[in-house]
Amino acid sequence: MKYLVFTLCRVFVLLVTLFYNLLGFAQDKSLGTITGHLSDPSGGAIASATVALMDGRRAIKGTLSSDDGTYRLTALPPGRYRVRITAKGFASIESSLFDLAATQSRVLNFTLRVQSVKEQIRVNSESPETSRDALHSNPSAGRSIIHQNFAAGPAYFTWSGRLSREFTSGR
Repeated sequence: MKYLVFTLCRVFVLLVTLFYNLLGFAQDKSLGTITGHLSDPSGGAIASATVALMDGRRAIKGTLSSDDGTYRLTALPPGRYRVRITAKGFASIESSLFDLAATQSRVLNFTLRVQSVKEQIRVNSESPETSRDALHSNPSAGRSIIHQNFAAGPAYFTWSGRLSREFTSGR
């Protein structure tokens, strides 16, 4: 009796394992995969970039690129998708819409452009009224005196990070 129970348990475990493996393989084969490589303009790999699979306007699955710039999105049902890539220091990029069929493996490689930095500098042509005595008596009020001998000639100073200006003594 003990032998019969042991044999039945072994058969049951074997059948469950076989069924599980068949079911698992069938699922993997009916779903698609997207893989690719992310690089900068010089060909260097981009690590830790966000790769988002978009279904219309929303992300439905995502991953990060590995240290060598590769990414992999697996177990994707058939559908119409686009891939969006974002990485710090680079301009975001998005693929055009594409169809992914069951069992299809698609390779999408991207080259990301370095993000341009926009900086606005405002130059004011008006100079503030500054007297020689005010500069001499309070050199730490947002200014640094480079040359303090006013009687000897011009004094050069920096006014709150602006370009150097030249003042001459009124004597």
